[in-house]
Amino acid sequence: MRELTSWLINLIVGKHITKQLFFMFVLKKDNKTKECFQEHKIRHAIEKAYNSLNREFDESVFKETLKVLGVDDSDTSESVISVYEIQDVIEDIIFKRGDKELYDAFHWVKKKWLEVEYEKKLMCKSIENQNANVDEYSFGGREAESASVYRKAYALDRIVSKRTKRLHDNNENYIHDLDAYCSGKHNCLTEPLNKVLNEGALVGQTHIRPAASINSAMQLTAVYFQIQSQEQFGGVSGSSYDWVMVPFVRKSFFKHYVINYIKQNEELTFDRIWKMSMDEIDDWVRENREAYLEKFNLKFEDFRFENHKKLDKHLAGAALLDTRLEAMQAAEALSHNLNTLQSRPGSQLPFSSLNHGTCYLPEGQLIIDCLLDASIRGTGRNHLTPIFPCGIFQMKKGINRKPGDPNYHLYRKALISTSKRIYPNYANCDWSNQKAWKKADIDVKERVIGELNEFEKQSFIERLKANTILAEKLSILSFDNGEIIIDVEEKPYEYFGTMGK
Repeated sequence: MRELTSWLINLIVGKHITKQLFFMFVLKKDNKTKECFQEHKIRHAIEKAYNSLNREFDESVFKETLKVLGVDDSDTSESVISVYEIQDVIEDIIFKRGDKELYDAFHWVKKKWLEVEYEKKLMCKSIENQNANVDEYSFGGREAESASVYRKAYALDRIVSKRTKRLHDNNENYIHDLDAYCSGKHNCLTEPLNKVLNEGALVGQTHIRPAASINSAMQLTAVYFQIQSQEQFGGVSGSSYDWVMVPFVRKSFFKHYVINYIKQNEELTFDRIWKMSMDEIDDWVRENREAYLEKFNLKFEDFRFENHKKLDKHLAGAALLDTRLEAMQAAEALSHNLNTLQSRPGSQLPFSSLNHGTCYLPEGQLIIDCLLDASIRGTGRNHLTPIFPCGIFQMKKGINRKPGDPNYHLYRKALISTSKRIYPNYANCDWSNQKAWKKADIDVKERVIGELNEFEKQSFIERLKANTILAEKLSILSFDNGEIIIDVEEKPYEYFGTMGK
């Protein structure tokens, strides 16, 4: 009704409206307001470009524009066209004619609009808060949001198809993170924490050493999340984090056991310790550690929580306490790091998620327990609810769903955390599609291997012998004696995980 009223008013004041376009409306630059199509406005815009060059107006450009827009059509059904679409049509016509001077002059109109929008964002005149994780009033937020105006315009003009652009301009389809199209950034990634924490990684010109304790592993988790978040948009997550952390819990337990023995049996004077450099301390601990292992008649593999009976009762008790304290402090530090590392433009925090809950080993249970404790305690002196990491508790039959399951007590603790801090969310590892995918994957592998002839099978076995990592990736349990056996048991890394959104 409002559009009809607008049309009648325009008719009364003498503005020209094409009869065939009685039901065509123009969506204005705010992408909200509609008005009746008025061809004189198109003529005026083209004339302005000619006038800026002191050239005589060419009527043919205007007529061709009307033709492309459908003015000559007899269709009277209602339609909506955006200002940007009209501008694109005019630009295409001028471009095809090879009139660069006129093209640049007309393009100036769009450029001027972009400058206005840029200034609004830069001077905080247009605060939309589209992303709750962005402070648009901060220096970083102002710079990021203002630059985003040009990146979005570039993506619409140069990258996406005309149809996609039209749908976006008409608010029929919304392109999330449109400004990321320019650089080709991807959305969301599960960080291979198991690999980078155990092997280290080359970051820029710096090589990060493998983690050697609970504390260093959790610190590096925050670092890797921060690094990855700058190379993408969206979330970054760690899958089966409780399983990933098991070897580092054992390393810390081993370290604390040896240190407690040294403190108990060595004369460590103040002067001796104070004058030692870091390298000297490292060498001293390493040498003594190996000597004490030999003295204990133990191997590193013995330093698992379930093997505590093999160890000295008092040393193991003290080491276990130190390990638990380290895990609690590391989990709290991880929470504080992920809630303060404003590494993205606009003072954004990395949108981080950690999946856990299925590790039934005591070392993994310790990690789950400490992560939940950190969530329940909150951050800072006022114990505020932490935004990140988004905890995702992985639900699994036989592990944590019912009383009697090894991790049921941790599931109950997760519920306390959720009721108090919103997180963790919950992921169903027994989801029917998850099981179906696993079965289908096994079936395909068995079928392909079964169809190999003897020569192909032997060649494949030779490749597996040369690359054991390949066998692990393909879930091949054994390939000895000319037989290739697929592992059909579930692995922690195959459990369902999410980004926490």
